[in-house]
Amino acid sequence: MRNRLLFISLAAAVVVALVATANLWMTSPRTVEETHSHLAYPAPLYKVAKRITLKELIDVANAHGIDLYLPTKMPDNISLVAIYYKPPVIMLSYCDREVTDYRYDNVTIQISMWLHTPPSLEDLKKIAEKDPDNLKVLDVNGAMGILIEKARWGNPELQEMYGSSPYAYFWLGDHYYTISATPPITSDQLIEIIRSMKPLRG
Repeated sequence: MRNRLLFISLAAAVVVALVATANLWMTSPRTVEETHSHLAYPAPLYKVAKRITLKELIDVANAHGIDLYLPTKMPDNISLVAIYYKPPVIMLSYCDREVTDYRYDNVTIQISMWLHTPPSLEDLKKIAEKDPDNLKVLDVNGAMGILIEKARWGNPELQEMYGSSPYAYFWLGDHYYTISATPPITSDQLIEIIRSMKPLRG
């Protein structure tokens, strides 16, 4: 996972956990904290994960019975340049150039392979109320979550390089997604990327 300040989304998710009943969170007994701790590897994901092709991703999705959603539109000349696979994480790296480290791409999407039940719209609104100038409820084409318009990076080098930039976490098709972007991509463009997400078909 990109070194975005993980505690931003984790803290928001914990707030949801406090106001929502347990069965509104996930179909498995794992807690939100456990989910995030499994998604955060001690080494950067690009170093420990297997790089796979789109065909192999389709095979993974079919083998596990997962309906994956991928964006069908990207700004400018940005396209899919790498797919990283390390169960339970799938990470998609989008860029307008070749990169070997997803931290320096344009858009990163991470998907949890575990089944998740999204919180209610009311619970998401309670999160957004904590910081109305920066947190927005996301509800587009079945994707429900929180948009952070100016999220900070967990890495000082990246924070200095990019400054605060848009980030979102959301639930779509019974799975948990995060999406982050580097400038000059705006929060409005991030929403449009999410809006364009369609089921991956073989």
